Amino acid sequence: MINKDYNQKMLERIEISFDKVMPICAIVAFASALAIYFSSIPNYFVIVDGVIGVIFLYLVALKNIISIETKIIVTIITAVIIGVLSFIDGGFSSAGLLIIMTANVIAVVFLSQRLSIFMAVVTVLIFIGLWGFAWFKPVDVSVTKDYGKWIIHLFVVILYLSLIHTVVYAVKTYLIENIEELEESVESAYRYAYFDHLTGLPNNEKFIRDLDLKTKNHEMGYLVYFTVRNLNLINSIYSDRIGDQVLIKITEIFNKSKTVDEIVARIGGNEFAFWMPVSIGLAFNQRINVIIDNLYKDFYIPGMSKKAEFFIGCTKHKKDDNIVESCHKTRLALTYAKSHQEDGVIFYDETLDRLIRDEEMVKELLYDAINNEDFEIFYQPKVDARTKQTKGVEALARWTPVTMGSISPYVFIPIVENINQTIDFGEMIIKLIFRDVKKLIEKYGEGITISINISPSHLMYDQFCIFLKDNLDKYGINPHNVIIEVTEDVMIENFESVSEVLRNIKKLGVKISLDDFGSGYSSLNYLSILDIDELKIDKSFVDQINKNEKINIMLDMIIKLSQLYQLKVVAEGVETEEQYLKLLDLGCDQIQGYYFSKPMPL
Repeated sequence: MINKDYNQKMLERIEISFDKVMPICAIVAFASALAIYFSSIPNYFVIVDGVIGVIFLYLVALKNIISIETKIIVTIITAVIIGVLSFIDGGFSSAGLLIIMTANVIAVVFLSQRLSIFMAVVTVLIFIGLWGFAWFKPVDVSVTKDYGKWIIHLFVVILYLSLIHTVVYAVKTYLIENIEELEESVESAYRYAYFDHLTGLPNNEKFIRDLDLKTKNHEMGYLVYFTVRNLNLINSIYSDRIGDQVLIKITEIFNKSKTVDEIVARIGGNEFAFWMPVSIGLAFNQRINVIIDNLYKDFYIPGMSKKAEFFIGCTKHKKDDNIVESCHKTRLALTYAKSHQEDGVIFYDETLDRLIRDEEMVKELLYDAINNEDFEIFYQPKVDARTKQTKGVEALARWTPVTMGSISPYVFIPIVENINQTIDFGEMIIKLIFRDVKKLIEKYGEGITISINISPSHLMYDQFCIFLKDNLDKYGINPHNVIIEVTEDVMIENFESVSEVLRNIKKLGVKISLDDFGSGYSSLNYLSILDIDELKIDKSFVDQINKNEKINIMLDMIIKLSQLYQLKVVAEGVETEEQYLKLLDLGCDQIQGYYFSKPMPL
């Protein structure tokens, strides 16, 4: 429930009107005193009205200091005084009692229940006091003899006071309850419309509105967008619940990091926005580095070893810039960071704008290309280091749209991931490869193996093994001819979950290759605990052969350890005879690279 003092809010609303009425009351009081002075009415009414006029003038003079509740109480007291005097002067039968009752109505409507009940008790006591006072009034002795009339009047007063309290408070309670429900509905609708339900942060609509207010005052600042780059993978491996915890933790860090003048919002599923005014005290580079450091230093989710990683796009908003245009530029910078897997903060510039527009065109073409299977599969041989015979091939996707010419996989693969087409793309590529298996066997023999790269998010897709088995059966492929290549970085996400998927793949008879070994979070421990068949040494190692003696020693150790675990070792990216001969000398099983062959279509 919303906890508000509606009585106080009502008083605040009427205070302006009340302050306008008080000078009029003072004038009326003084005019009444003057009229009474020249009439036959007793002169003490002149004094009373004069004092009341002074009181109202006092309230007018101190209206900004005295509370509205005090003003109303003073008004009620003056009304009661006038009512009592009128009642006495009128022989205990005038309209003075009506004035007192009206004062009670004012008390019930505008004052708290405690004060209004106190006023009702005082009224009853006043009535009883007036009956006592009547014994000493010599003008009309008959009033003291009619006890029944006094008692009836007393009960009428009590009944009247009880009635107005009951009715007014019932109406006030009803209205307040309905107002509270209405305000709760309005507040709920407001929060639903302008705030993210998971993190409690402003959403994109609220963020733009807040920025619009700032920029109308010609404030300058930096607009920064953060995207959690591996959230889909975290959801796939750990579950959506852990993914939500990641977003909540990031929100906590942002809220802890931001200053009073900064704004943070969640503007999309895995996207956050930051507004940093120019006058933040620190230079922008220092300020953004503080926030990034906090994200990595303070990030911790129980049961999750991996840190959240971010793509970051930024634009400087100048005082005459349009905020919507600045948001668009920041979005372009973020899109560039995502599509090119850029670390650090990417600033918008005109060149980037042109590149992004080209990539947007690629995105549009990609959807149709995936649906229409407009991709070609090239195959690069994996050659036996000793016999130089082709023992296997790696399948590599190639794309040449008519309107743009050949597009590198380094360009279109990240875009496929960004538009959430990884699974559709991966399944389409597997089907294309499986259609070629018969031709590959005819060309290279029954023992040929076909290596297929699988992205981490596709590997962790819960239907992956089912899809793989169904298509092995559909195309009549011997599972022993297929090798699934997985990169080592997927292992660190959640080793147990990945291991289970790999075991299920092995149950189908399909081999497993650990790709790009040495490019990231290499751990020789994987070789002993993972049920894999092949290890592929990354090109970054091969490039340093005979240039760095430590690399030679590491390669020797990796190959010998792999042989100990009965793993085939494949060296990728071999381009020179010197590299080939060194790998042959170290005992490497297979060679893949331009030294023997480029990727070629069938």
